[in-house]
This record gives sequence, C-alpha cells and structure tokens, in this order.
Amino acid sequence: ENYILDIGQDGFFDDCGAVPSSIIKIDHKFYLYYVGFQRCEKVPYMLFCGLAIGDGNNFEKYSNAPIIDRTNFGIFSA
Repeated sequence: ENYILDIGQDGFFDDCGAVPSSIIKIDHKFYLYYVGFQRCEKVPYMLFCGLAIGDGNNFEKYSNAPIIDRTNFGIFSA
C-alpha cells in the first residue's frame, strides 16, 4: 500500500522515477541504491545513481542530489 521510496521533488534528479537497483546490509542498516530518472528535452531521459538508507521497511534518501554523477570518463550516465 505504501511506497518504500517515492520520486523526488520537481527538478531533482529522480523527479520522474526511482527504481531500486541493489541493496546491502551493514550492521543494522540497509543501503538501497536506486536509479533516478529525469526527463530531458534533447534526449528522452537521463539516469543517475541515488542512495536511500533505512531499516529494511522504511528508507530515507541520503541526498537530493545523485551520489554518482557524470564525469569526463562517463559523461552520459552514471
């Protein structure tokens, strides 16, 4: 009935979608890595890597910005 992770606010890197990618457990916390989608004008969308931390049932986004962004070695997608 409830989403574990919702999309971001307008203008954020995940404002058009947030899809879980992988999860790891360290001590008693779960680290959920996810793909954030953002629609664009020149290309259909861009993908970025986000992180949410929680107890396995509830998660909170670590940042409103991607944790891995484009670089000179990967300019199109994280």
